[in-house]
Amino acid sequence: MTAEPVYEGALAGTLEMLAEISRSYHPSVLANGFGPESMVLTDLISKHGFGIEIITLDTGRLPEETYELAQNAFKRYGSAIRMIAPDSDELQAWTLQHGPNGFYQSVERRRECCAVRKVAPLKRALAGKRAWLAGLRREQAPSRAQLSSKTWDADNGMYKFNPMLDWTTEQVWAYIHDHSVPYNALHDKGYPSIGCSPCTRAVGQDEDIRAGRWWWEREAVKECGLHMDPLTGRLSRNPEAGKVAEQQTVASAEIEAVPHRTAHDAAPAANSIHITHSEHEGRSAMKVLVLGGDGFCGWPTALHLSAQGHEVTIIDNLSRRNIDIELECESLTPIRPMGERLRAWKEVSGKDIAFHNFDVAVNYQRMLDLILAWKPNAIVHFAEQRAAPYSMKSSRHKRYTVSNNLNATNNVLAAVVESGLDIHIAHLGTMGVYGYGTAGMKIPEGYLKVKVEIEGGKLVDNEILYPANPGSIYHMTKTQDQLMFFYYNKNDKVRVTDLHQGIVWGTQTEQTRLDDRLINRFDYDGDYGTVLNRFLMQAAVGYPLTVHGTGGQTRAFIHIQDTVRCIQLALENPPAHGERVQIFNQMTECHRVRDLAKMISDRTGVKIDYVANPRVEADENELHVANDRFLHLGLEPITLNDGLMEEVTQITHKYADRCDRTKIPCVSYWRKPADESPAKHDVAHAGVAEAKVVAG
Repeated sequence: MTAEPVYEGALAGTLEMLAEISRSYHPSVLANGFGPESMVLTDLISKHGFGIEIITLDTGRLPEETYELAQNAFKRYGSAIRMIAPDSDELQAWTLQHGPNGFYQSVERRRECCAVRKVAPLKRALAGKRAWLAGLRREQAPSRAQLSSKTWDADNGMYKFNPMLDWTTEQVWAYIHDHSVPYNALHDKGYPSIGCSPCTRAVGQDEDIRAGRWWWEREAVKECGLHMDPLTGRLSRNPEAGKVAEQQTVASAEIEAVPHRTAHDAAPAANSIHITHSEHEGRSAMKVLVLGGDGFCGWPTALHLSAQGHEVTIIDNLSRRNIDIELECESLTPIRPMGERLRAWKEVSGKDIAFHNFDVAVNYQRMLDLILAWKPNAIVHFAEQRAAPYSMKSSRHKRYTVSNNLNATNNVLAAVVESGLDIHIAHLGTMGVYGYGTAGMKIPEGYLKVKVEIEGGKLVDNEILYPANPGSIYHMTKTQDQLMFFYYNKNDKVRVTDLHQGIVWGTQTEQTRLDDRLINRFDYDGDYGTVLNRFLMQAAVGYPLTVHGTGGQTRAFIHIQDTVRCIQLALENPPAHGERVQIFNQMTECHRVRDLAKMISDRTGVKIDYVANPRVEADENELHVANDRFLHLGLEPITLNDGLMEEVTQITHKYADRCDRTKIPCVSYWRKPADESPAKHDVAHAGVAEAKVVAG
């Protein structure tokens, strides 16, 4: 009985992927770099008749052995492989400026040469295609160990596939020998990785297989640019522990994919958390400063990042707890004192989280001193008053929200600049910066491509921040945050990721479930309660679901577990040095408010009560939002389903006795009601909460 080839299992997966690409992503193209993996793919595509075009990049400086292989491949596969040459004018211009061997002068010159000879020709060849493929394998280099077999190439507007990602070197060569696939003769002369002739040498027995590529350069990551991740402009991080490495801007002869990460790991056992080496392998541990780490999003984020192996410090002045006192309405879930929370986390995880109690918006010097002493790699900025209704309660609340939010953001940015440290800031923004009118288009991630008419009627392409359209004082402060990020990024090169988040629902994450003392906030009142959580709580206590106006408002939503996961992805994929502010739409689905109410009413039998809308907003709107970037980084969204809503419902039933029904209605008006007397209005301005139910 003949034994199965060592590559049998890997081959089956590759054939299945090639068939799917041929069916669902036509027209597609294989970029054959004449490496052994590309030749295996060429053989498979030709033998099985997959409708995938095959091209190769003739840089004009390839070794003679590579041209011999091209001729052999032509004999074997006919005209299946199309040779793509650089643009002669571009190449001549670069050569005239730097000389024929100018790539030896510096890494920058070499990358420019690669861009002219490889990247630009490939981009032209990909025009009109839906997908492209390459022969990258995890074994080829440490920078490729975390690749995905499929990722989104935003620069070219199509998917990229690595069908041989998990093949071993043994499997590749076994297939080549078994099927007499032609290969480059240089492989038999000590050249495991082959590029242009002047940029390739043989490697020694103990050298890395890519040590012969651009052998005069000392950088650990050596790529040419074709495989650069277009979203991040880099391949890998420096594995040096305790700091985030400066990211390499790269380009290479094969595609580089975004690292693949699983969005949801299995929940740990009760009262314990297990963090295995494999979960963090290849990932640099960071020192992360979480501003506002006691809040609804900040607390679970701090725990999640700590569980991922990062060193976390929280700054919070406990302002949200003080607002509970002001509003005379506590979280439905019992929130333990900060010290008890942190001790509980230490017990279940074995990890410490430091805590500093001060106001980021006021205590600038204290924050700067902490940054200088602790030297964080990243700052997650939640330190803002987050509720639109609270920001509209009175002139005092408006002024507090503006002062707190804008001073906090400016202080963080100014402190990073004054520290002189390279710190990545990840900020939790809001989808509300776009406004909630009907845009008539899918709202892009932060930037809008426009055409500007100049003198003579000529149209010039430009890309601007999406026009702001805030719907409250809170949302207005977030639009100002955008401008501050834009300025500090332009002027001081501060690296910033701005996360435009949808409405958060759910309460628990994997970490907050571990112990009752770690439980997250659950706000249900008219000021801080998010709409879906509020509906689920109202159903639990038999209170009619209060829908504002017609309920035709369409909003973007995200589960709290996805919130912390997105922040992790943002920190692990920071913008490159000199890159503009990176903006992600942090949401997973859109729903109309009345549809949510009906869904919950149908499940629970609680009636819907349509009440006057305290906000100034459109009664009906459509909302379509692009969120490709997180999906392409590996986010697997948690969407609304009965199981997850049941978890929230269980919490609301468990703590229903803590609900103050008089706090459910929204009593914060965007405009003073016409029948409200001046005296009554003055009382509201003094910050005294009313218990008035909005009339239907």
